[in-house]
Amino acid sequence: MIIKFALMTRPKEPYFVFEDIPPYEEFSFEKLTSKNFEQLYQMFEGDESAFTDERFKDYAKAALYARHLEEYGGYLPKHGNQDWLYLLNGKYAGIFHLYDLSLETFAENNKRCWIGFATKPAIRNKGTTKKGLLYFFEIHL
Repeated sequence: MIIKFALMTRPKEPYFVFEDIPPYEEFSFEKLTSKNFEQLYQMFEGDESAFTDERFKDYAKAALYARHLEEYGGYLPKHGNQDWLYLLNGKYAGIFHLYDLSLETFAENNKRCWIGFATKPAIRNKGTTKKGLLYFFEIHL
């Protein structure tokens, strides 16, 4: 019932529009959606790292996470957000998060945001995430 209410009160147009990220060298990117969330779950389902979001390790929670992002991410004036799965040589390798985008000018909140990431266990500590993040910064900053 809460989701129905939120959808009814959501603005017709998003506050934030997130463009597709063009490929770069061995990297390509896909916005996380309810159609590709299974890739997120498959990358992290057995991940024992305490730093990996627990929602990514559970199928139903990963589905809900993606659905929420898809339905609300651009429509939140103080907490806009979008995630992109990143692929390395055509294989899913991790996820980048852009979040807490704000239109609020108080304390210059509209001039900051947060960036996060999670990397598939098999490719951690090899420098690929850093390389992808540097490109991600170039596109979004």
